[in-house]
Amino acid sequence: MADKQSTENADIRSLSYEAESETLDFKSQQYPFRGATDEAKSELLKDILSFVNAWRRSTAYIIIGFEESNARPAKVVGISESMDDADLQQFVNGKINRPIRFAYQELNYEGKLIGTVSIPVQPRPVYLLRDYGKLKKDTVYVRRGTSTAIASPSEIAEMGTDKRIDTAPSLNLGFYDEVQQKIVGNRIDLEITKGVLPPQDSIPAFGSDLLPEGYIHLGTEDRNNSEYYREVAAWLEKTSIQIELIFYLRNSSKETIYGIRGSCNLAYGYCISVAERSRSSTFNDYPQHRYHRYTDKDFITISSEIEPKPRSAILIKDVPDKNRWEIHLRADAILPAELMAFEESVMIAPKASGQLDLNFTLLAENSPEPISSKLLVGTKVVEKNISLKELVKFADKHKSDNSY
Repeated sequence: MADKQSTENADIRSLSYEAESETLDFKSQQYPFRGATDEAKSELLKDILSFVNAWRRSTAYIIIGFEESNARPAKVVGISESMDDADLQQFVNGKINRPIRFAYQELNYEGKLIGTVSIPVQPRPVYLLRDYGKLKKDTVYVRRGTSTAIASPSEIAEMGTDKRIDTAPSLNLGFYDEVQQKIVGNRIDLEITKGVLPPQDSIPAFGSDLLPEGYIHLGTEDRNNSEYYREVAAWLEKTSIQIELIFYLRNSSKETIYGIRGSCNLAYGYCISVAERSRSSTFNDYPQHRYHRYTDKDFITISSEIEPKPRSAILIKDVPDKNRWEIHLRADAILPAELMAFEESVMIAPKASGQLDLNFTLLAENSPEPISSKLLVGTKVVEKNISLKELVKFADKHKSDNSY
């Protein structure tokens, strides 16, 4: 993480000596976004679109948190409000004639938080499909020097015939087998044994004498969690059907692919979480036999608590107003012919046999168009009864453990 931060700081330092142009703009304050009016938010939208449509041959940058002046290097002042890249992607790409590629990130620079928007060269023209705030539909905004103008019809025609855009790099997303250390492809079929546990009202309290014949309660400590056996039953019922999905990205191009972002929607009906691969075989969130009260919320991880890796990360986002989860993938760069398996895995618990479709959209800084990748998970769920004796034996064996 430190190496990546120092590299980014070096890039920002270099940009701070450059003058504003068709590839660079400095902003002293964060753009209005959360809770802002359409008119206020349209300023951000206009700036991004104008850079996309600009006549340039290299990536453009909007650096937020630097004074807008002629002094060089530009003075860093920092920002006090944050924005989220996923929210920004949805905000912009939901209003225009074609998806565009850009990335927003925040980092610490000289002790202050700053924001950066990077916009690679890509197909044009790009315009709004309907009026928004101060902006008009079917109007092509273009960056000229340090200001924004409206492109003429002849200029728009030239944009459509621009040959500077290379073909899309070849980027493949699929499933990875950690045991065999090889790729599986875009489909996996799994047979899952679902534990059928005794009813909750038939399971004795932890510390109770009402245990199955021949069994003795092993927990003698004070202040035991009386719900321990019942919580273990709930844990087994849910984790017995949990499957681990490890994703890989492979670059089949002859050039490095930068700034990769992927997203996929998953309707409610599944328990889903993110885990570090090295921890996937442990008793993750296993109930404690003392103090802890275990609830269904323990099974659902809205976002990873693991610090993101420098090269890649996976995030699960809950979108309750749309009754779905969103799976977000990120990778900073993949070298030519490189195969990279994500360090985190996605844990999903299907409730019945069937097929799960994961339709990912991948974006990259140097890919002119979004890349679609469809992954399929076939599941066959087989039930297995777990008796009360087996439950108690299992719980007593692992009451002091958090792993196999």
